[in-house]
Amino acid sequence: MAGSALLGATAGFIPEGPLHPEDAMRALAVGLAVGLGLAALDWRRGLPAVALAAGVCLHEYRYPETLVDGFRERPAPTTVLIGIGVAFAALALPLRLVRIAVTDLMIATAAACAAVWAIVPDTESAVILGGVLIAAMAFSPPTGLASIGDAVVVFVPAIAAVVGSIGRPERLEPASKAAVVTGLAVLAVASGIRWFVAARRQRAGTPTTVRPGSTSSVTTAPAPTTAP
Repeated sequence: MAGSALLGATAGFIPEGPLHPEDAMRALAVGLAVGLGLAALDWRRGLPAVALAAGVCLHEYRYPETLVDGFRERPAPTTVLIGIGVAFAALALPLRLVRIAVTDLMIATAAACAAVWAIVPDTESAVILGGVLIAAMAFSPPTGLASIGDAVVVFVPAIAAVVGSIGRPERLEPASKAAVVTGLAVLAVASGIRWFVAARRQRAGTPTTVRPGSTSSVTTAPAPTTAP
């Protein structure tokens, strides 16, 4: 309630523009609330999905029915939904085979939202959904590995691209491609850096190998003494 009152009081003093500062403030506040709430409940593993749901709810509150209209106004809405499903499957499969940190996945998604905003300027959806994700990311488990369920973050830049291109459908394809390329590149770099740092730490802290057979598995403790 206090956060809503603060946002309401400052709304008149925040200039609107391509960056949508009021939407950004609301998104950051919601993202922090989501992160704090899940951290208090010790359920940070569900952070990506909850952050996505919170972002969608905030978007619907700020711009009612825009999400539905974004898909309804596509020339081929079914094709768009199928494409998002394929993207989800393409991300979910590697998560079964590769060790990817939740934090890296969320960073890559936020970068993909930035790419969408760059291709489709003045996009509230990218600001809101990406802002919630960025703020919630501060509470993601530092060493937690992403699961298949965490692949729902692929919907964040996808929704931003679909909704942001309302009235300018020719921007949907380049925005989607930019999101994919940027997201994968950032994910690869972030994962590579994390792997490199972990490998260096492991080499630096590797204990000296003990010669096999130097210890015995037989207990050598003396037998208890029986009183006469």
